[in-house]
Amino acid sequence: MASGTKNKGINCIIVNSEVEEIDIETNRKLEAQMEINLSTENMLNKLSSIYVGWEVLTKLVKPLEYNNTRGGKQILLKTNAVTYVVRK
Repeated sequence: MASGTKNKGINCIIVNSEVEEIDIETNRKLEAQMEINLSTENMLNKLSSIYVGWEVLTKLVKPLEYNNTRGGKQILLKTNAVTYVVRK
């Protein structure tokens, strides 16, 4: 993305970190159905190392929770939504 961005161009990335899935009926933690599930700190460190020298316009972490159905079971999905906006 960095090499494809024009000078003064902006990248906006919104990604989930620290995803947790909890079976609502049993309150048991389930394995999160995500390809990569990084800690918020690790995610922010990776983003800042990738965008060295870029101007950070927004760096926001917002905890989210919502109900979902997975395999016929009601689950509570918890995550930190990371918004990272930078200008080259």
